[in-house]
Amino acid sequence: IPGSGKSTWLDALLMNVAERDGWKGAVASFENPIPIHLAKFISLRTGKPFRHDLPGRASETEVEDALDWLDDHVMFLAQDGEPPTVANIIDRLTAAVKRMGIRWAVIDPFNFIRLGGESGASETSAINEMLAAFKVFAATHEVALFLVAHPAKPPASAGSEWVPTGYNISGSAHWYNRADFGITVQRLAAATRVHVWKCRFNHLGKVGCEDLVFQPETGRYFEANDPSMFDDLDF
Repeated sequence: IPGSGKSTWLDALLMNVAERDGWKGAVASFENPIPIHLAKFISLRTGKPFRHDLPGRASETEVEDALDWLDDHVMFLAQDGEPPTVANIIDRLTAAVKRMGIRWAVIDPFNFIRLGGESGASETSAINEMLAAFKVFAATHEVALFLVAHPAKPPASAGSEWVPTGYNISGSAHWYNRADFGITVQRLAAATRVHVWKCRFNHLGKVGCEDLVFQPETGRYFEANDPSMFDDLDF
């Protein structure tokens, strides 16, 4: 649901992949201005706060080193003043594959995209076409593509612990059917709970959930009782 930390968790996940495996990626973030997004990635890279009002802030040298590393590993797709379309995004991601060799891409959130489809086509049909087009791109170029989406209004019977799945995303049940993996990020009082509600390929994971501890100063996530979350922090 809005404010649960979907984008923040995804940033941390992909930074881990980039650092561990060297994967390069592209980000089309329609709610985060690029300078703000860069600041978040700098904190993830350095493991230190970027904000000047927090103790233990990354030094100027550390920031410059992080920016150099990010320049080699992350491409930000700037908005050009026009509503993005599926075709435009795929064209730009294809160029990023050829230019930078990206292995992952993020579209956040999907509802900024101007959907196409035939005149008079339903939203369900347009979303199905969008997901099919993105899936063909991802398979063709071997790119892990992440789409961030908000659920529709919860049902009246839903309680405070309601966990939406692909069937609850506004617009279409195709979200569940088309996805290879489905993940919901849930914010609890003492943890961030990550639910995997779909895993098409059992050699790559399994359905289940895991509680993580969020470190707001750096944007990082840790397993419960992981002492490394306090390393090199002066706050």
